[in-house]
Amino acid sequence: MPQAAEDFDVHCRQAAMDFLQTVVVADNQPILTTGYQAPKRATRRTAQPPGSIDEDDMPGSAIASNDARNDPEPGDSHNLDLRQIVNTFAQQGITCGSYLPREETPDDDVVKYTFNCAFPADIAIIDWQLKENNPEPAIEVISRLLEADEAEGGRLRLIIVYTGERDLGYAAGRLASTLKRNGHVIPQDANHPEILEEGSVRIRFLNKPMRGYEGASDIVNPEDLPDRAINEFVALSRGLLRAFALASVSAIRRDVHRMLAQFPPQLDGAFAGQRATIDDPDDAGRLMIEVLQSEFAVTLNKADLATEMLGAAASNKWLALQDNLPEPDVDLKFKEDPDREKLKKLDSSRKHELVEKGLGGASDNTEKRLKIISAFLGCDDDAVNRRRQFAILSTLAWHGGTDANRSLRQPPALSLGSVIKQPSDDVEAPTVLWLCLQPKCDCVRLHMRTEPRGFTLVMLKENNERFDLIIPVGERNKAFRMDHKEPVIRTVPFEVATGHTMVVAREKEDGWSFTDYEGYEWEWVAEVRESRMLELVNRLAAQLTRIGLNQDEWVRLQSRPAG
Repeated sequence: MPQAAEDFDVHCRQAAMDFLQTVVVADNQPILTTGYQAPKRATRRTAQPPGSIDEDDMPGSAIASNDARNDPEPGDSHNLDLRQIVNTFAQQGITCGSYLPREETPDDDVVKYTFNCAFPADIAIIDWQLKENNPEPAIEVISRLLEADEAEGGRLRLIIVYTGERDLGYAAGRLASTLKRNGHVIPQDANHPEILEEGSVRIRFLNKPMRGYEGASDIVNPEDLPDRAINEFVALSRGLLRAFALASVSAIRRDVHRMLAQFPPQLDGAFAGQRATIDDPDDAGRLMIEVLQSEFAVTLNKADLATEMLGAAASNKWLALQDNLPEPDVDLKFKEDPDREKLKKLDSSRKHELVEKGLGGASDNTEKRLKIISAFLGCDDDAVNRRRQFAILSTLAWHGGTDANRSLRQPPALSLGSVIKQPSDDVEAPTVLWLCLQPKCDCVRLHMRTEPRGFTLVMLKENNERFDLIIPVGERNKAFRMDHKEPVIRTVPFEVATGHTMVVAREKEDGWSFTDYEGYEWEWVAEVRESRMLELVNRLAAQLTRIGLNQDEWVRLQSRPAG
């Protein structure tokens, strides 16, 4: 492996190792090696703690010791050496649990229990034949995992199929075909047919040791399976931003008990008093959400992950792997930093310099700065779309586009930053959206009003040349601009549904909608992140509050900056 690739791999692997906590193994032929003798089953039932399940009551045991065979049958490629796997994961600081179905367990129960333990795990290792000579339960489990992940808005999902099947490509193809029929397109890798991968999902078929098949690249001994599984997770999670996200979640996981300690039951009475004495009692709960969010920010800032995972060193490791980036002529001067050399051609060395030092002191030339941004994206047809996706990530908290990465568990409420759209029969007309400018304090306690509350909206027009927001509309990521000099602003009163204190959307077959007082429906499109929304409101307010003065021109010109 080239040094640059190795350096970045180490960076990503450390983030993955910090993140990984749980692995689940599901297999119907476990064995225990090293001469360990499983304890004999008790002849009478012993007292069980309340809520516990005796293994005689479970169709499939999740306990290795009583069901695992101590003496493996020679040459049986479907056996699983569970002790080796569990112990080696433990040496890596990762907890490995197991579900070990019996042959007499009904298929539906095998699928149910395997899914239940695999769904929350960071890595799922599943035998291709959870029932003898029958891969259908495993296929059904994988299909249900992907369906549940999609319902949750997507997640990083690694599944290792650890099997005695000799033809891994055929088994992977069978799985891919079934998943496609179920609506999950996870294609086989053209060069490695034993791998299925798409987006944040990776399914890797690996062979158990098999007599007469030694030396094959996909055979993995039990003691080597943990390292291989971790390597597969690194392959799935490889990336500058994804490593940062993994490290951030890991920091919150490590600090979660400290955060929990900040909310002791002794403060419950104080919270109840807060709730009892404000106009809208639910504001008390919203305050606690803000407090918890601030605790998350404290944890992340303390860990200094912005520097460790996204700083100059990490970014240069990523940049060293980018071979085919364009090298445009920029011709940009550093007027405020005469010691820096003029930026002429943006070659690899100057890219590394910019990643480390930025453009501090350079002339503020919009077109040249946009050219620099494009030089880090590549030359392929999807480069512009990737830049738009980053804009969506950084400016939108929620959206209803077809590639939305999070599901809405609660209906959206109309408030500052909501983006809505009036349905139109003219499919050829440019898309027009409306951005809600209503202060948050005027979006609550609406049930107490005798008159309808009007919501202030500003028009967003589709504009690919100059824009303020990238917003997914259907299958496309469209660019929109608010006219800052001549904004189109209107006030629309909306209906407050019975039982609500805010204007809450109603779910429709294709999304969510608000209803105004005239009965017209407005489609919910997105929610702008608060930081971006405040910047837009400030810019609009600055334009609306400008004043014109008739003054001495000589004095006015003398007050302007030199040059």
